[in-house]
Amino acid sequence: MTPHGVLDEEARDRAALHVLGCLEGGEQKAYETHLLGCASCQEEVESLREVIASLALASPGVRPPATLRARVFENIRKNPRPAMHPDAPSERPHPAQTWKGWAAASEPAAGPFLFALAADAVWEPTGMEGVQARRLLVDPAHERVTMLIRMGPHTSYPPHRHNSDEECYVIDGELLVGERRMRAGDYQMARCGSIHPVQSTENGCLLLIVSGLEDDILPGAEV
Repeated sequence: MTPHGVLDEEARDRAALHVLGCLEGGEQKAYETHLLGCASCQEEVESLREVIASLALASPGVRPPATLRARVFENIRKNPRPAMHPDAPSERPHPAQTWKGWAAASEPAAGPFLFALAADAVWEPTGMEGVQARRLLVDPAHERVTMLIRMGPHTSYPPHRHNSDEECYVIDGELLVGERRMRAGDYQMARCGSIHPVQSTENGCLLLIVSGLEDDILPGAEV
């Protein structure tokens, strides 16, 4: 590659690719060698570096609200995450928890009322065989979800930890929570930090659930 007197479009493009780190392998080494003997390319590269450096300062700085720090720590205080044993395996969001993806796709309801009509019901697979969920309301701002859970006969939901309070109302059928049998009309509250054992049903059930979006399936739980 010979030194340039006047840079053409190709030479300018190559200089830009070099500054952006897009040249690879032998091409990058060849260009670095070329720069040593080409004053025109050196000048172009330096000017491009100045432009890229100034981009970081192009957007105006935004000062966070004075109350942000206090709100963050207040939220941590109200919703403490249970301490984990140092030898416990790390927990990751379980792909079977369909509702964790609802928040990203949800939009604020228009108007003062939100209706979820039975005629428009859409039941989504949860990843647990025979267990489906129907979205009623997603509140990303408060990390809450209201949904119906439909469990078929001889199905179950694995053990999980609650990172916020969960309410469950049995609309129809029966639900086994560990050794406790819940029937239609029964209600339970699971407090933040509590761990639910396996929940199962023999003949199927329909549940109304109001829960957080960040509950964790426990490590090793089978789905």
